Amino acid sequence: MPRSNVLNRKTEFATKTVAANIDTIIIVCAIEPIPSVELIDHYILAAELMPAAVMIAVNKTDLANTNNLFALIKEKYSTLPYPVVKTNIHAPSGLDALTNHLYNKTCIFVGQSGVGKSSLINFLVPNLEIETQNISDQISQGKHTTSTTTLYDLPNGGELIDSPGVRDFTTPELNHENIALGFVEIQKYGRECKFNNCRHINEPHCAVKDAIANKEINQERYKAYKKLLELNLEDSRKN
Repeated sequence: MPRSNVLNRKTEFATKTVAANIDTIIIVCAIEPIPSVELIDHYILAAELMPAAVMIAVNKTDLANTNNLFALIKEKYSTLPYPVVKTNIHAPSGLDALTNHLYNKTCIFVGQSGVGKSSLINFLVPNLEIETQNISDQISQGKHTTSTTTLYDLPNGGELIDSPGVRDFTTPELNHENIALGFVEIQKYGRECKFNNCRHINEPHCAVKDAIANKEINQERYKAYKKLLELNLEDSRKN
């Protein structure tokens, strides 16, 4: 059957299809393993290009310093259409914001290894008992418990996809135009730039640069945008 959208991941050797026909990508992060905010931006870029909605779940809120991580992520995405919620399987009432979003939708959990995606699914789908593992004490990184992408039917309606944890994620076939499309705030202000082909780096009369100066665009988001442009330029030179 025709697909409404596809989530692809670029690896060193090929492009891999992770899942298709997704309503929402739920990016799960936690204070352990060491969180990668850059990874969140890469998943958001992929979601915008599919397109699919985005939710960010800060998991394991029972651990120390999680509130600091939540505050950091909440501030970074506060003006963007990506809800940020807290999740903790030891406090089921705190999962309401997540479970309400899952109803009658097809969603996928993505994120680093060890952030608790499988534990969340065990809670959401009774009697499933997916194997879970603890964080490696030596390297503070998650272990790969889930090795394949699997779809589960939710008891109250909808489907939830569990995907293998990653340490990095790259969307294939990036260029300047679709990198900008993946940053909705840059796309918004970019329409007001003097030049249609403005890359929002050193060009004159750049509305994006003005918005950054006026703190209307988050500085860390802009840094992520610039880094992706630089990586794309490096890949173009190699090819």
